Amino acid sequence: EYQDCLRFKLFRDKLSFEYVMEFFDTDTSNNVMSTGSGIYRLFSAHAISYRPVPSLLFTLSEDIMYVSDSVDPHYLNPSTLYHNLNNSTLLNAIAHVAFSFSPMKGVNTYGQFVLDQATAPTEASTQAAAWGISLGIEGVFKAGKGTIEYNAEGACTTPELYRRQKADF
Repeated sequence: EYQDCLRFKLFRDKLSFEYVMEFFDTDTSNNVMSTGSGIYRLFSAHAISYRPVPSLLFTLSEDIMYVSDSVDPHYLNPSTLYHNLNNSTLLNAIAHVAFSFSPMKGVNTYGQFVLDQATAPTEASTQAAAWGISLGIEGVFKAGKGTIEYNAEGACTTPELYRRQKADF
């Protein structure tokens, strides 16, 4: 009840773009909600989805948690690539690519690769990569007078995906 959200979505036949901002009024020094704390927390996400055929969907998304004593307007730009900003004192960015494929009626397969942090081959860094992957299948079919639903999912992540030093989620 203490959060405000702004969301817009542009779409056409096979392509869509979505942008979400959620504003938190939080004092991060003691992890309690407090009006007028002087600390701004913002969740921002943007995603591009493409559906080349009705049964297949690809999505590319990037999300951030931003914490600062002021709001820098260029962090509000929906086309900003947050991973290029590389400022861990202000934000933590996470990106993912996902797919969903329905090969037949009642069956859906899906997967996602998420990247929180990586080091390019030319960078000198002591931080380990933080990523994860998940794959799944779900569906429903008739069984007599009822239906049977099923779901199976597997996931693998690096431990670093959950070990953050300065990120405030």
